[in-house]
Amino acid sequence: MHDLLRLYADEKGRQARFREERRAGLDRLLDFYRRDAAAAHACLRPADRPNRERTRFVLTSDALMWMRSEEENIIGAAFLALHSRRDAIAFDIVLFLHEHSAQWSDRHRWAGLTRRALDAATVTATPRQRLLLRLAHGSALDLAGSPKAALGVLEPALQSARTFGDRLLHAFSLMAMGSVCRSAGQSEEAEKHAKAAAELLGSAEPHLRAHALNNAANAIRQAGKADQAVATHREVLSTWRAGDDMWGEAESSLNLGNALVSRGDLAEALGMFRCSVRLYGELGDPHGMTVASTSLATQLAAAGREAEAADSWLGLADFMRDRRRTAEEVKALTHAARALEAAGDLQGSLRVQVRISTTLQSRSAATGAGAAASTMPGGEDR
Repeated sequence: MHDLLRLYADEKGRQARFREERRAGLDRLLDFYRRDAAAAHACLRPADRPNRERTRFVLTSDALMWMRSEEENIIGAAFLALHSRRDAIAFDIVLFLHEHSAQWSDRHRWAGLTRRALDAATVTATPRQRLLLRLAHGSALDLAGSPKAALGVLEPALQSARTFGDRLLHAFSLMAMGSVCRSAGQSEEAEKHAKAAAELLGSAEPHLRAHALNNAANAIRQAGKADQAVATHREVLSTWRAGDDMWGEAESSLNLGNALVSRGDLAEALGMFRCSVRLYGELGDPHGMTVASTSLATQLAAAGREAEAADSWLGLADFMRDRRRTAEEVKALTHAARALEAAGDLQGSLRVQVRISTTLQSRSAATGAGAAASTMPGGEDR
């Protein structure tokens, strides 16, 4: 029935006498996604930025759930905006959501969108928009696992930012370049760019400066300077706590835990990982929850504490179950079963394996009943 309705609507929409109604409907659709992207960004962005919008998404978990459940349609809307010559809408969607793009499941599709937006920006965007879209595309390439390609995109952006006369744009460019350099294994360059960004931001932008110092500390740890990394991460964590920024505290606790592991302080590291898991859980952040829980379980297993590692995996599985993310739930359960087996708890491992089987059967039944197909046209990267 739904397919018949779609075919009927498509046929009517192509008739000349419905052309204006079709155009108006498309405008409403694309504006809907632009407004929701703006609301999600306002909900998720750092606490030091003004004018936080709370009318659409009250909780960060609401905004994250929207990004996850609507991912295909959000990215498809931006592609459709570019295809229908409504470039400004596509630019807004990209720029509102690129800071939160670690949440996307299809990061290659996101990178394709940012490339298409950047191509369109050469004609229709302002110089500032072009620079920001270049930063977004570089970050998307890095996220998709192509740091060397990202460097090629960001190097001219950094050169342009230096002459742009905008302190924040220059700092953002340095931060993006530093993150990509770290992904490419260039820890000294990463540290240099991140510290330069922190210096540019200064005390007037404490939370943005904390982001820059966090990047610097990660690069310092990558270079093998564990003590210095721990000290810098402690400074960053203090900033987030003073500003009552739960997201910053969650990320910083995770990074401090990694630095403490590098220094050999396992007990304190485990405490930091547990703190990060708790905070990401309260925020409802699937990506952060996965990274923090994995770090905790990995270190517990390495210390021979397999039963505790299993508890960490089971906590992650429950988190994903509550958000109907079956693939991630099953993956965490598989790790839990292995950890319980390694701990000698064969009955516990068997119970988890039964849960895996039941979960997969339920998903198969739901799929067989008819999964909803995407209704967003123009989603592919043509």
